[in-house]
Amino acid sequence: MSGPAVVIGFILLIPSVIGMVICALFFFGFLSHVGSEQTTEESVLVQSPSEASFRKSCASGFRSAYAEETKTRPTMLMTEEVCECALERLKQTGDISSTTSACTADAIAGSLEPPAENVAALYSGRITRTVAAHRLPAIVRLLGGGAAFTAGVMCFVGGLLGWLLVMRKRVLQCGLCGAVVNAS
Repeated sequence: MSGPAVVIGFILLIPSVIGMVICALFFFGFLSHVGSEQTTEESVLVQSPSEASFRKSCASGFRSAYAEETKTRPTMLMTEEVCECALERLKQTGDISSTTSACTADAIAGSLEPPAENVAALYSGRITRTVAAHRLPAIVRLLGGGAAFTAGVMCFVGGLLGWLLVMRKRVLQCGLCGAVVNAS
């Protein structure tokens, strides 16, 4: 092969090899990341957007109503108890008008059960995750892995083309008739 063809072969071959290595790292990075974030529903606190909105409005409404009635601020635990009670009753009955007032009366009487330990994060604003957020990372991982695989295949094809151009074959050519024969 001529000198310019060999140079073009190296120009194709070297970036292709580097590209295949980078694509392999990305591809296996996406694959290994898929299993690392799979958790059970018990370990991750998830709330729907409607539940988040209800909790927020319930907490602000209860705080202001309690402050007007008793001239003191309710504790965070009491706010959580009342709003979780109201949310559960709303899910059971579907009637929003009586749920908060009934739960407030139960909280003042001290007959409400304390909410689960991880519920406090929902009221403090530390958890912003919703049910819809579970689907996006899986799609992103799938598309990213597919893109890395596709780019890796394209780099492999470019590397093969570069390798063919770099290979220096020795040939013998007959000076009389012009026939070409491989020397190897």
